[in-house]
Amino acid sequence: MYIDLNKSIYDLCKEDPKIIEVMTSLGFTDITKPAMMNTVGKMMTITKGARMKNMDIAIIKNRFIEQGYIIGEEKEDS
Repeated sequence: MYIDLNKSIYDLCKEDPKIIEVMTSLGFTDITKPAMMNTVGKMMTITKGARMKNMDIAIIKNRFIEQGYIIGEEKEDS
């Protein structure tokens, strides 16, 4: 499955709920809270989340690749 790191977490998880498990395993535990998903999740991207947690985006990309995802970044996220 293709995953765009600059798409909202909400949209990604709506398309593929398995993303919640991958993100949780990386330490993004708030993703499991419905209130967070329905508010912040609509604006948050994986790229932004990595910056907020001071996490190397390469670690996140590698985890998704290990899970069979193809990584994409359609637009530069500011």
